[in-house]
Amino acid sequence: GYSPDAAILIDRPVKRKGRDPIPARQLVTAGTPKPGDLLIIPRHTLEATNHSRQLNLRLLQKIGFDKLVEQGLRVLVLEQNLTNLFGINTEHTRPRQAFIAAHGHPVFDGLTDSDLTFWSGSSNLTHAMDAFSPSENRFPERLWHTSNTNAVATRPFIRPQVGACRALAVCGFDLQETPLLEVVRGKGRIIFCQFDVSNRYGIDPAATRLLDNIVRYLTTAPEPDPALNSIHIVKGDRMQKHLFRAAVPEGQTGWGITQAELFFRESLYFNNRPTRKLPDLTLPVFAGTNSLGYPQVIRKHGAVIETTLAPDLFQTGWGKQKIAWIHAALLINQGGSSTEGPALEHHGNILALYPIAWVENFLHPYTANIW
Repeated sequence: GYSPDAAILIDRPVKRKGRDPIPARQLVTAGTPKPGDLLIIPRHTLEATNHSRQLNLRLLQKIGFDKLVEQGLRVLVLEQNLTNLFGINTEHTRPRQAFIAAHGHPVFDGLTDSDLTFWSGSSNLTHAMDAFSPSENRFPERLWHTSNTNAVATRPFIRPQVGACRALAVCGFDLQETPLLEVVRGKGRIIFCQFDVSNRYGIDPAATRLLDNIVRYLTTAPEPDPALNSIHIVKGDRMQKHLFRAAVPEGQTGWGITQAELFFRESLYFNNRPTRKLPDLTLPVFAGTNSLGYPQVIRKHGAVIETTLAPDLFQTGWGKQKIAWIHAALLINQGGSSTEGPALEHHGNILALYPIAWVENFLHPYTANIW
């Protein structure tokens, strides 16, 4: 459990079917939150579609939200039907399956990958399909959506490239999206949950357990150390040619990192295109391999984590983006944090957290008119 005195709601209560709402104080009457408090931002409350929701954003600005997070505020942001939230872009993909990217993380206590698939009922964050008329003659920009039945999320995040961020679960093309993102800034911690748990709470057992676990974790997680704000990039023990895959680190060191990030396209493709002759690319690795024979490029060394993956190791945006995700996760995994990353100051800014254009010379996977 957790203490109701530690939870503050920006807006309405988080309801639980057949049970009382999650106990919490209202922000408007609780006063400015303190370091260590848990601020819960319920579903829809930041969408600014009406006057009251616009006031929610202004209230966060008034209390100095970003500064409070850096001082140690803990925040849970539940589902928002937005294209951008605190600088984090979303994709309207409505996945029916997601995969745990941080096995052993407390938010997944009692849950497995099979629990993150085909949830009961329908997601109702938005309507099931876009409205169109019989006379419609415009081809859609993105692939059609005609149902939200059993979807586990509606708008998963596109994983940020900046800050201390780790995707706790992943989905979508090349596992580039996450419905559950953990962010640390300064001494504070934010979990952005785009899993559609709010309308399933008390109905679907996996969604219910997940939300309970998230709240419990946010009230008990250790405070990050702002001094651990960089990743140690080292030369490694040797160079390896034609390296296609590297080992995902075991345990907490590997939270938020998947095999997709450690598949090196640059060893197979030239400028994102197949080539008859494999590129003469050599990559630095550590000594030793995992049980699959994959070499290691990330290791724990005392209080810090070392990696051979430098930001400029690859030439393509696709490769650079994956290294950015790895570095962002490693900052949290070593117990550190960053002063950059998702923040209220970036709300609505679609470029702030995505300096790397990964689709350069590549067609976007969700653009309907290419298929």
